[in-house]
Amino acid sequence: MTPPTTFQERGDQIVDAAATQLEAAIPGARRGTLRRLAGAKAAYVQFGDAELPQQLTVWLFPAEAGSASSVPGAADAIGVAIRHDGGEELGRGAWRFRRLMPFSWRQHVDARYEGYRWYCPVADLPPDPAAAGGVVVDRVLRTLRAARAVDATA
Repeated sequence: MTPPTTFQERGDQIVDAAATQLEAAIPGARRGTLRRLAGAKAAYVQFGDAELPQQLTVWLFPAEAGSASSVPGAADAIGVAIRHDGGEELGRGAWRFRRLMPFSWRQHVDARYEGYRWYCPVADLPPDPAAAGGVVVDRVLRTLRAARAVDATA
């Protein structure tokens, strides 16, 4: 097995910090066990949609440029996916009336995977993993609030 790259190690630390912070910020949220998403270690946080009777999941994963979990042309980034409970992708048109910016429908380098994604370039994040995770979580929470998927107080 190939040892992790510097990016993978830092990415894992940022993802861990972001998942912990997101779980604490959303009432009733729970963090799941680490999984794989398009070949990358992924942490996920599940919570009830504040507006509709459904469970949602935010997946967080390091997406090294050119890897299966990245998207074409992206730099090394922390990838974030919004999905239904578990691994089911949101319907592409199902959220057309809910604001999701900066998330958009993206296809991964591994074309078997696609869905609502946002990729935050690690070059734009602070060096400290907890602070970097906080930047990611802040943007995710703003998006979830704007989409009315979490209460405005989360």
